[in-house]
Amino acid sequence: MDLEEEGERWREKEKRGWVEDGERGGMPPNYVMELQRSVFATFFLTLLMFSLVSALRGSGSATYEEPPYHYSGCPGFHDVRPGKVAKATKKIWNDGAVCGKEIMVMCIDGREGDVSPCNHLNAYVRVKIGGYCDKCKGVLVLTEEAFASIATTDVRAVEIAYAQ
Repeated sequence: MDLEEEGERWREKEKRGWVEDGERGGMPPNYVMELQRSVFATFFLTLLMFSLVSALRGSGSATYEEPPYHYSGCPGFHDVRPGKVAKATKKIWNDGAVCGKEIMVMCIDGREGDVSPCNHLNAYVRVKIGGYCDKCKGVLVLTEEAFASIATTDVRAVEIAYAQ
């Protein structure tokens, strides 16, 4: 089969909306472009939503810790049961102004190679700030349960966007 016949065959398949497994990665090029546009548009709109609705917002990285959880810096959050709680780092602590605030955390990436650690596109979790971590890196330290709801725990940190 020459290139013209192959091109015609491919165009016909694109019109019908199907391809055979193994052909050009299993997806027509225009589908890949549309998927990339869709992912970008969703990400952009989510960030726009964050910027319009919240006072506390930004991006950075989030890590997690395993139980038992011990929190300090916020009254009423000393020994916390597993759940959707987080520690703030100095990047957002603001002298404790974030204590008790509910924050929406969305996994953006943290990619190592071709595989994203995020559970799915725009995976997010709502957490309550229950303490402060002075020596921690990133923006937030989540409980293992909260982290697992947005990303695989095979990695220790992911890139996030957050908003109050």
